Amino acid sequence: MHRVQHIMTKSKKPNGDKGSSHHTKANGSPAYRDDTGKTATNRTTLTLSGTKTNITPINAEGAPEAAIRLGSNGHILKEDTSGEPAEVAASLKKIRALFVVDGFNLYSGINDTKIPHLKWLDLRALAESVIGPQEEIVKIRWCSAIAENPDKAARHGVYEKALRSRGVEISLGHWATEKVECRVKCGAKESDRTFERRVEKGGDVNLAIHAVLDHQHYDKCYFVTGDSDQVPTIEMVMRTLKKRAAVVFPPNRFSKHLYDISSERISLTLETIQKCRLPEEILQDGFKPIICPDVYKIPKNYRLPNTENQKTPTKPQQRAFVVEHKKRRLPVKSI
Repeated sequence: MHRVQHIMTKSKKPNGDKGSSHHTKANGSPAYRDDTGKTATNRTTLTLSGTKTNITPINAEGAPEAAIRLGSNGHILKEDTSGEPAEVAASLKKIRALFVVDGFNLYSGINDTKIPHLKWLDLRALAESVIGPQEEIVKIRWCSAIAENPDKAARHGVYEKALRSRGVEISLGHWATEKVECRVKCGAKESDRTFERRVEKGGDVNLAIHAVLDHQHYDKCYFVTGDSDQVPTIEMVMRTLKKRAAVVFPPNRFSKHLYDISSERISLTLETIQKCRLPEEILQDGFKPIICPDVYKIPKNYRLPNTENQKTPTKPQQRAFVVEHKKRRLPVKSI
């Protein structure tokens, strides 16, 4: 049986008194029309079938008044503040995405490629190239530390300004001295097997803190890192905070532990990084333009080397991990 939808609408008689509960005309002419063109003096004679149907009240001249949207079950669809029916608005809801970037890990991976101009990277453009069509960026945070070398520090300072101009939030760590013991058996005395080196501190901690602190503002978190120190952070984001977590591996960076626990895995290619470079001159209202350091400028007629091997991690044991996990249907998406 076809379902008949009863909707009571008030109308006024010519004398201004309240009329009947049905939207009908005094002369008995049609007062309603559906999508097929069928008309009736009241809604009770219009049967609904198939999928969603519009039934439109019409005035004395036959012009449509306000349309009433009906679902396949015959119920009127409620509308939200955006003007879209509730079931349509729900399907259009965007997934809020947070980007947290391990700046030193990303820098080191690009530095290993020996292509300096890739360091002039626009993190917002990169984020927009990574997210899905139903996702929107709510925040990008870059966690790193400014280099101690004066020349590098100057370039990093310029890069920091460029990132801020693109709306990237920045958390800076510091550098510290760390004692390292040489593990190579070379016959040296034990006292000669220990040396000191400068290491970046605070970047991974800042990344973890903000991934947790900002949890109310995102549905999915992208971790741009290949550092397995972030495994506990991702576990907390997924298991405790009930959020989705994707790992974006920089070039030449990979972690089996990150690969195992994340819900999505993305491997950055050199082509994508080059397409996402910042402009070499960034204009600012009321401020001096930000100029790309000469070291980061792209050479004329430059062509990237063959990067087919960038689609999966380059080291043999890392490729073996990918092959193994592909069998378990845990692929790495290359962008």
